[in-house]
Amino acid sequence: HDRISVDGQAAKATRQPLVIALHKPTGYVTTRTDPQGRKTVYDLLPKLDRFVFPVGRLDKETSGLLIFTDDHRLGEALTNPEAHVLKTYEVAVDRRPDAAAIESLRRGLDIGKGERTRPAIISELGDGLRLKITIHEGKNRQIRRMMAAVGLSVVSLRRIGIGGLELGPLPSGEHRLLSPAERNLLLRGRTSG
Repeated sequence: HDRISVDGQAAKATRQPLVIALHKPTGYVTTRTDPQGRKTVYDLLPKLDRFVFPVGRLDKETSGLLIFTDDHRLGEALTNPEAHVLKTYEVAVDRRPDAAAIESLRRGLDIGKGERTRPAIISELGDGLRLKITIHEGKNRQIRRMMAAVGLSVVSLRRIGIGGLELGPLPSGEHRLLSPAERNLLLRGRTSG
């Protein structure tokens, strides 16, 4: 709530924050550089006039929506579990989960290393071998660990939405700049806590 002024005139931001949506393909690591020489998500971005950082991570074998920005406040708002920003994934599993597994995922469960998930929104897609899972936290490899905790193996995993912004038809490996209205969508779709 501070006001900054120069010679009595309110200072204005010189440029708008940059927010980029990337459809991350599998096989890329979410890091700037990789000592092992693996492909990084930065290989998919154009040359920019400023540094942008990934908001959260997707592991090498996970595809989908990844946001980059130079806006640290936005990054904090999207990754802080207390902000309750929803992240939605589509996961294909090796076998159809039973009712007890679905209920455990919905209630929240122990995923090892002393970590417990918060309740998730789960729905079955098609034949039940694909699930739509919405969470509002982002523990390391959380969806994969949730599936393992109920005896399922992940065949494929893709993040399809953050807040009110959906991945949509953006082709794999492509990116696009988000409009101010789309940036606002990122913070919509929060849970009440």
